Amino acid sequence: MKLKGFFALLTILLLCVGTLPVQAYGGHSISRAEIDSFTLTDQDGEDWSLEENSKPINVVSFIFTACPDVCPVLTQNLKAVQESLPEGLENEVLFISISVDPARDTPETLREYMDLHGVEWPHLTGDNATLEDIWNAFGVVVQRDVIDSHAEAREGEHHHHEDEDMGFDEPKLYFGIENNSMQELDYSPNGWTMFNLVAEDANWTFNYSTSQYGNMVSEINGYESPEDWSWWWSLKIWNESSTEWEDSPVGIDGVDASENRSIAWVASNANSSLLEEPNEEGIQVQVIYPDNATANHVKTNFTAYDLTYTSFSNSEINFTAPMTQYGHYLESADDLQGPSDYSWWWRLAVWNESGNLWEESQVGMDDLLEPGNIAWTPSYIELENITKPGENLEQEEDCDGHGWVMGQGSGMHCMCDEGYESPEDNRLSCISIESEDEYFVGHSTLTYILSEDLKPMIVWTGDDWSPEDFISDLEEFGTSEGIIESEDRIIPFLGASSIIALMGASAFMLSRKGKIF
Repeated sequence: MKLKGFFALLTILLLCVGTLPVQAYGGHSISRAEIDSFTLTDQDGEDWSLEENSKPINVVSFIFTACPDVCPVLTQNLKAVQESLPEGLENEVLFISISVDPARDTPETLREYMDLHGVEWPHLTGDNATLEDIWNAFGVVVQRDVIDSHAEAREGEHHHHEDEDMGFDEPKLYFGIENNSMQELDYSPNGWTMFNLVAEDANWTFNYSTSQYGNMVSEINGYESPEDWSWWWSLKIWNESSTEWEDSPVGIDGVDASENRSIAWVASNANSSLLEEPNEEGIQVQVIYPDNATANHVKTNFTAYDLTYTSFSNSEINFTAPMTQYGHYLESADDLQGPSDYSWWWRLAVWNESGNLWEESQVGMDDLLEPGNIAWTPSYIELENITKPGENLEQEEDCDGHGWVMGQGSGMHCMCDEGYESPEDNRLSCISIESEDEYFVGHSTLTYILSEDLKPMIVWTGDDWSPEDFISDLEEFGTSEGIIESEDRIIPFLGASSIIALMGASAFMLSRKGKIF
């Protein structure tokens, strides 16, 4: 071939290469060997094989159920991804979550975690040796001491049927209508608020009267107690020590729902022996009607609506939160009602501990599960002007006794003594540097996208990615694998300057052909 023809062909090839379609992922594109198939135990106690269940696209995440922060966020993100898969991918993507805490994550515990978050993809556990091989294959680093500290914190003071899972004694509701002026409302769930929430969840109807002695139920689901008191609604509570139902020594308002998670209304002329032993999950109300018919309902999830209802009720703040086909929405609070023209509305904000800031909730209060600190404010208040949790509250001891407070308002922070520092999520605290591990996640948070032959192709780190970006990667990968069709996207491989330089070099070489030959 003549030199001129050779360089002309080279130039054409370079231009073609410069317009080859390539993939651009939001996650990190990786190149690793295939993952060996494995068999673990799923949430139902059954053997589960990756080889037998894999799909053209496989999404693998790692969690542990005692994780207080990252894992719930990760699970909800993946739930949003699964529910929004585009046409053509609905049945082509497998989701699985693998435990990094097999000592505690039994199949039963994993099932409870799945039910809590409303997901159905396989959650897997197994023996430690098998899981360690899987962790190593995926490059997941597990910090056992940190996982243990999280689990011990959850099993500590509140041990009444997993109070933490239902949110008792943990979350706070902040409410205000002016900048930097918030009330921390009292959240102490009692029998009355518990009954109201369970009854609404079960679509029960009831009537009641209120007196100086509290609330008294007069009718449940059409069974109304007569004026002659030939029978009445008797309140009973479950005694865990004696494992028996007993007459409540206090009225419904005086029942501590964090201590008594099961109550019963029994017609005084009915057979109380029909009451069943309470379910260990959630909060429960049983009813025995005067004809000995029964009703029984367990509420297993804890939402921002539950926190809102309980906190407003206990603080005697008038509010309305109508139920619509999209769930509850806050219509008015403290007699301040959002205008019909929506020039402003009641906005739900959630506290981001790691970022130390308020963020607008991306879901309604019924879909915000296991809420931490939340705030209700009119939408015209900027998020940065919402009082931070504890900011205007007296500290029991400045900087935990290991420093002194500097600054005011949102700028308040601790100047910690030598050997102590403030954790990222609480600048008004000082902890020993040696105990810093308590604030780590417990394991490297990695979520993989694998091909059909189980080769890791993309990895997302952390929990702060958006479902929309993750779905974009699934679409891009699905297109590249021929699973779904899409218009080719042409992304320059070589910049224009590089191509021009190569063309110039070709021209230069051609101008010297007489000397070459």
